[in-house]
Amino acid sequence: MKFIFPQNYNLKNKFLGVLDYSTLFVNLAWVYLVFSISRLFGLSLHLQLSLVIILCLPLILFSILGINNERILNVIIYLVKYLLKPKLYIFYK
Repeated sequence: MKFIFPQNYNLKNKFLGVLDYSTLFVNLAWVYLVFSISRLFGLSLHLQLSLVIILCLPLILFSILGINNERILNVIIYLVKYLLKPKLYIFYK
């Protein structure tokens, strides 16, 4: 039995079929960074978890939903490049 895959089929490995591993690594690094910084201030565990959820949930949702199936790492790189070198994208005649 032969299996035929279409030409545009994406064979990238993904975690649970949703997130590619570079995006997962960025999300986990952000969660760890936020949790570590909140531990430095000596907050209670309840406040630490609340802070982690408030600061990390938008990034995780953005990673899962994405923009035109772009990886979150590429979107962050695009944003940083734009912030460092803003260009005029609208030309007036």
